[in-house]
Amino acid sequence: MVAKTGVQNPAWVDVITALLYKCAMAAARENLGLFEQTYLSHLVNLRPNKLVPPLPETSVGNLSWKITVRTRDETKAIVNVLSDQIKKAKMQVEGLKSLDEIEDLSNSKEFVNYKEYLCNSVCGFPFHKADFGWGKPVRLSFGGTSLNNMFLLMDTASGDGIEALVSLTKQDLIALEANKELLAFASLT
Repeated sequence: MVAKTGVQNPAWVDVITALLYKCAMAAARENLGLFEQTYLSHLVNLRPNKLVPPLPETSVGNLSWKITVRTRDETKAIVNVLSDQIKKAKMQVEGLKSLDEIEDLSNSKEFVNYKEYLCNSVCGFPFHKADFGWGKPVRLSFGGTSLNNMFLLMDTASGDGIEALVSLTKQDLIALEANKELLAFASLT
């Protein structure tokens, strides 16, 4: 992957997001019979020293930003290319000096006729270590969503993998579950 894109050590979350996005686009294409122009929105946590100077320790609330990766051409829907685009988009928000600069990066007006896929990751958050007096959780999940075209990534309980909660239309989900490329890297539950 590095030889083709120049990305050194891509993050697991970026690679898995790219794989899910690619396979979801393929599922939609299979059901529609044509390729739709799409974009991936990925939420990025701005708290861990993304801004210069960093936010004060006493600041309160969540601070995230939505980065976007556009796919206009089916030939660009390759995992290593998408992973590279995700990493580059994330790097754009690092080192910014104000929230105004981040807003200037927004290009959502460009995607009027595009289908959106949304990804969020809670990997690295210690949900599996929470103990409210009756032990650590055996299984963790988030409430249902009425949104389609969404991926939620979280660490496995053992900490050695990533689980993905995927929400697509019924037809796209059936096609996704049969995708050979996805099945080469994932097990479905």
